[in-house]
Amino acid sequence: MASSTRPRVVILGAGFGGLTAAKALAKDAEVTVVDRHNFQTFLPLLYQVATAGLAADHVAHPVRGALRKSGVKFRMGSPISVDHKNKSVKLDSSETLEFDHLVVALGSATADFGVKGVTEHALGMKSVHEAIGIRAEVMRRFEDLCRFEDQTRLSLTVVGGGPTGVEMAGALAELKRGPLKNDEANAAKHIDIYLIEAGPRILPMFSERLSARAKKDLEKLGVKVLLNTAVEEVRPRQILVKVKKPYLPKSPSGLLALKVNQLADFLTCR
Repeated sequence: MASSTRPRVVILGAGFGGLTAAKALAKDAEVTVVDRHNFQTFLPLLYQVATAGLAADHVAHPVRGALRKSGVKFRMGSPISVDHKNKSVKLDSSETLEFDHLVVALGSATADFGVKGVTEHALGMKSVHEAIGIRAEVMRRFEDLCRFEDQTRLSLTVVGGGPTGVEMAGALAELKRGPLKNDEANAAKHIDIYLIEAGPRILPMFSERLSARAKKDLEKLGVKVLLNTAVEEVRPRQILVKVKKPYLPKSPSGLLALKVNQLADFLTCR
């Protein structure tokens, strides 16, 4: 049987970019997609998983289902080496894939942007597993409040007033006002939610009118919005801003702090 004359394309990563490229190239090339998972995570809704708004399977979709009838092949595995001279990729499954063209679409990685203490006192939110971990930590701290039955307070802080930060702060407020209040009203009353933004307004990519409306709506939900406040350091039970003064009190149950921006999301849980 004669071999195909179409170019061989290997795409590393089955995220939005990888799958879109695979479908676009399928008519003109032999395409193989490689990813360490056999499912794609819908990242824009991870905050809903982290705040118990959605189940994990609602944001994870099978890669093979997305590629069905496209003619694109899929291999589950992680690339461990690329031989550019011989044009091949070796996977941790011991399989070697030859290519004429290689597309790297591995997505972004959690970064701390130079903020001291993030790496030591934070959890990323780049996967379903991490989002579930955040949800479990929030619920565990809530159960601590239920058990203490005193004046202990739990502070949840979202750092970064972009779209994801605003959504996360709002979802946490809805969790507090809804399910947690219904389960144990006194404990829910001792939860404080903060959104801090280094700039003069949240959602700076939108008009000032929309930014003001979003701030008003968040405050109506009970979120304390702090503007012109830049985080300088994250500590186990404190967040320091540039004025070198902790704006949140120490709490026996600790401080949960979530940093959200375009590339990384963080949750302190010490």
